[in-house]
Amino acid sequence: MADSVPPRSLDSLLNQSTPYAPQSQEEQARRLAAASPAGAADPGAAPERSAPRPERHLSELSTAFVPTVREAGPNDRPEYQLREMVDGTAGLAVYTSLELLKERLGADQPWAEAPLIELLYIVGRDKIGVVLNPHLMTDEATDEAAEGTV
Repeated sequence: MADSVPPRSLDSLLNQSTPYAPQSQEEQARRLAAASPAGAADPGAAPERSAPRPERHLSELSTAFVPTVREAGPNDRPEYQLREMVDGTAGLAVYTSLELLKERLGADQPWAEAPLIELLYIVGRDKIGVVLNPHLMTDEATDEAAEGTV
């Protein structure tokens, strides 16, 4: 994947290709209020502690968990692992929780937590398909299947 500078804000990214983008802050506020459920918690309030959910609704995500080719260091840019999709094109597996990624790909699978804005930019720029919370074969299972010893 080529390294290029992503847009500076979500608004600039969305407004590049969104024909019905809000034209003013008032319109944006009206749409956000309409999309927020009634009685939603105060964003400034301390979050309540609860057991982690294995899946989150896409609207709740600001980051997602993506398999990588290898572990990335703290100052390294992760190299996301692409998989072949059913139609033969490259696809990016995106998981809504780390628990789900590990459950489906194994605890040894390298991964990175990625901001959604970065993922949107990459898949749009490179025209990569995305599959949310897929069941994938691990590399070992793929090798065994190719040998006929699943």
